[in-house]
Formats: sequence, structure tokens, C-alpha cells
Amino acid sequence: MKGLYFVSPESFVGKSTVLLGVGRNLQAQGKKVSYFKPLGNLPTREEGLLTDEDAVSARKALGLKDPLDEMVPVVMTPDLAVLFLKSQVTDITKQVKESYEKLLGKNEVILVEGVGNFIEGKMYSLAPKDVAELLDLKVIVVARCETDILADHILEAKEIFKDRLVGFVVTGGTQACREYHHRLLIPYLTGKGINFLGAIPQDETLKSISIRELVEVLNGEILCQEDKLDELVERFLVGAMSVDNALRYFRRVINKAVITGGDRSDIQMAALETPTKVLVLTGNFYPSNVVLAKAEDAGVPIVLVKQDTLTVVELVERVFGRARIREEKKIQRATAMVEEFVDLKAISKALDL
Repeated sequence: MKGLYFVSPESFVGKSTVLLGVGRNLQAQGKKVSYFKPLGNLPTREEGLLTDEDAVSARKALGLKDPLDEMVPVVMTPDLAVLFLKSQVTDITKQVKESYEKLLGKNEVILVEGVGNFIEGKMYSLAPKDVAELLDLKVIVVARCETDILADHILEAKEIFKDRLVGFVVTGGTQACREYHHRLLIPYLTGKGINFLGAIPQDETLKSISIRELVEVLNGEILCQEDKLDELVERFLVGAMSVDNALRYFRRVINKAVITGGDRSDIQMAALETPTKVLVLTGNFYPSNVVLAKAEDAGVPIVLVKQDTLTVVELVERVFGRARIREEKKIQRATAMVEEFVDLKAISKALDL
């Protein structure tokens, strides 16, 4: 059994992080690894094909050559849903199995990524339980540390996947939350016969987003330093105060984006005096030549957006909560953290490697 299925009870808990980290570590051991997402739930177009965002990122991160249409045989779209609801299409599981077997024939290990929770895809007979049985997969559950419902999620996973469940990985959470789980919850779950595979602590690099992602989300115009778009932003601050207060505020945080009105040149200059990764100017106000020159000297991109500051803050908060693992720096960090905090020997043993 060479297929390993990464699932989670909810979206954006670090499932892709764990998968890519495991993948890179297996490749470092000389294993031929590929990626499979039976049901694409994040539609995008790549190489002229309708495929899935996670698959595009994983293919690049793992340096894979397998075709995208084999990696993602089915993509959820409104059109597909209509066909199922009208009973014009009734079974796509054969297509999924055939694609998986093609990849399995060319690789030693297939890392399979699940959808956003334990029930998504049920209409297509491709919910995680269905996929695990269809493809005869071992399962790893990735779950968030923050909530007391973690035990319920893991117990539910055991009930769903039974002996296929290799174990669970916990991600994120405060220090107090992690200590609580290690002291009480993890011993409770292991006492139920469920293997604890590791806990990956909260990490600023993994939570960060690239300036490029920021520009895409805000539909912004880059005014300078276009070659810095792959730099990572860990925090964002809003500049809406006096200059003296702004300087004290900005100096406390590194690797940040500063969001401020395009007409606040005083705040813009203050931000550029501190460790700032990108300056986001709202309201479609172009900065002065002095500010542009200062940004060029400091190597800080300026992004001009049409929206007001409040709208921009709401958009940026949303994207920080859904940061994806795309940039090489983040992939390397994920690989290192998985190697340090996840029981890779237990995973290899489950795969008979």
C-alpha cells in the first residue's frame, strides 16, 4: 500500500504544509513521489487545463513531471454539480481510480490530498471515506490545535477511517494550548488506540504571504521594486496615527506590510524608515516623488489600490487566514518543521517503505 491520504475536519489547518513536508522528506530519502487530488475543490486554469490550485502548487514544490490531468481527474464546478443533480452524470469514481493507478504505476509513493472536511464530495461518491476505500489508502488526519473540539474530530476520524488511520498531526495553537493537549488530550487519544504523529507549532514563516499574493488579492498596481514580489510578509500594520506614534508603532514589527492612505506621505515616509516589506497605498492616491525615491532606495515595493483602507484591511485579514505554501522559502520551512516535529519513521513504516 503506497498511497497516503491527508485529510482534515476543516479547511486551512495546514494539510498542504504537512503533505509537502512529508513529500520533500521522502524525496530526500530517494523515494519517487507523486501527488494526487481526486476531487479538485479549488478550480484554476494551468497549461490550458481546468485543475486545482493545490495541485499546481504541489507539482511545482515537489518538482513533479506527471500530467496535471492525472493528478486531478475531477474538478468540482457548478456545471458538474448540475449534471449530477439532473442525473446526467452518475459515476466518476472509475475516472478517479484509473488516474490514480496511472500515477501508482510510475511512482513509489502517492501523496493524496483531501478536500476541506470529512463530508465534502459526498454527492460525487468522493468524500474522504469513499476515496480511502476506493483507492485503498492509509490516512493521516491534520487538525488544528486551537479548539477543544480536537478530540471530537480525531475520534470521528477513527470512526470513519478505522484501521486505515495511521494517526494524527496537530498544527498551530498557542503555547498554553499545546501544553494542554500534550498533558491531557494526546494521552487520552493514544489511550483510544489512535497514534499521535506530531505537533507542528505556529510559525510566522508558514503563516506569511508573498507580496505577489497581496497584489493579486487587492488587484493592485505595482509602482516600484517589481523584482521583490516573492518576498514574504508576516504581519500587517495600519498607518492612521500621528508620525511620532507611527514610528514607535512601526519599529516594533519586522517583515511587515504597512497599509495607509495614499495621501498620507508622512506615514509613508515613517514606514520606510523601519523594516517594512511593502507599502500598500489606499484610495488610488499616487505617492509623491519623494516617497517613490525613498522606496526605491530602501528596496520596498509600493502597491497602489483603489479600495479604501477599511476594505483593504478586511481583504488582507482574509488572505492571512488562508496563506498557502507556494514560495520556496515556505516549502523549505515546512520540510524542516515536518522533519523536526512529525514522526516520519511511523509514516514510512505504515507505507512499508
